[in-house]
Amino acid sequence: MFSPEDLGGNRHPVEVLSRLAKRGHEIRVATSGDRVRLKAQYPWADFFTYPRPTGGTAANHLAHLKGARAQFLNASRGFQLQVLLLASYEVAAAAQFVGCLRGVPSMFFYHSELYSDYVNRVAKDRRPAKRLFGRLLNAYAHWLERQVLENSSVVVAVSGFSAEQIATHAPRATQRVVSILNGVDTTFFHSRSDRQQLKTQLGLEPTVPLVIGVGRMVPVKRFERFLETAALLKAEGVAFQAALIGEGPERSRLERASTSLGVADLVRFTGQLNAEQLRAYMQAADVQVCSSVFENRSLAIMEALACGTPVVGTATGGTPELLNAVDTRLLVSEQSASALACPIRWLLSTPAEREALGAHCRQFAVQQLDWERTVDLVDAQLHALVS
Repeated sequence: MFSPEDLGGNRHPVEVLSRLAKRGHEIRVATSGDRVRLKAQYPWADFFTYPRPTGGTAANHLAHLKGARAQFLNASRGFQLQVLLLASYEVAAAAQFVGCLRGVPSMFFYHSELYSDYVNRVAKDRRPAKRLFGRLLNAYAHWLERQVLENSSVVVAVSGFSAEQIATHAPRATQRVVSILNGVDTTFFHSRSDRQQLKTQLGLEPTVPLVIGVGRMVPVKRFERFLETAALLKAEGVAFQAALIGEGPERSRLERASTSLGVADLVRFTGQLNAEQLRAYMQAADVQVCSSVFENRSLAIMEALACGTPVVGTATGGTPELLNAVDTRLLVSEQSASALACPIRWLLSTPAEREALGAHCRQFAVQQLDWERTVDLVDAQLHALVS
């Protein structure tokens, strides 16, 4: 599951493994995708790949299990694997208990429940047969989660919230949980003072405040709430422009919603961006909005903070751990457009306060969130597992 271009938790293994490689670790990666492209992009690892699945969720799940198992076996031939770093349930299951590499110590990075958004949607379907399938799927997902967590030598909780979830889903695994919080590359993601020039380069109005949302366009991100918030602010006469950054199955529906809400003239849909383009938007933005119903420890939030951009978010999952540490006014307790509009309105109407808060965001990210701090702790755990 090595897809950093997806924007989101899948970038975590890239950030960790690239830094471990610089420290002298030999890295082999079993993943879906194109081996030649991955090797060209990440020359510090050897890749053992299988075709990227293209079916529905269930078909993808089975394909990942089968493909990961085969490529883990290939990766282990003629090579002594000392530790397994696992960042997805399918890959972990393949490595731990589908007849592959039993006995090799493993470290599982817990980011979220398995297919939580998909499972919840199916379980709430109006059709009885679909609801029954959803309940069965939910039982299977929780069983697989528990198996992976309990079969891991070390379970990494990437936030305080994830540690609570692990304790709920797999109590027997709690004694093997270590807290290693996600980080951000504060050298790459940095602040810039020429925000107006950046806006011009991006084809935006240089003197109009920019509000952005970042993430894969899936239901859990609740980007329709972002659009509803934009509509409220527009109706109040607040001057701003907006961009939604990312790609996904919800994009067409969200584009239609922007038209029906009357904000299509204000909201740009950028599609999927590379890292440099994403950084440019974060540096140009005056405010970033996290409208998700759930985030664990959002890389997008941390990257914006490292760029000196204040982030407004809902008080769910691991988001409060980040935003409360910066400024409690950035967090809203109610998951609604009207609640999100309040701190955005405040930030857009007070440029001096916004700039000061942005400087504080950058300072907090450098001092508390840098990836090297994260990888120091991962490296120590690796040595402990093989000693």
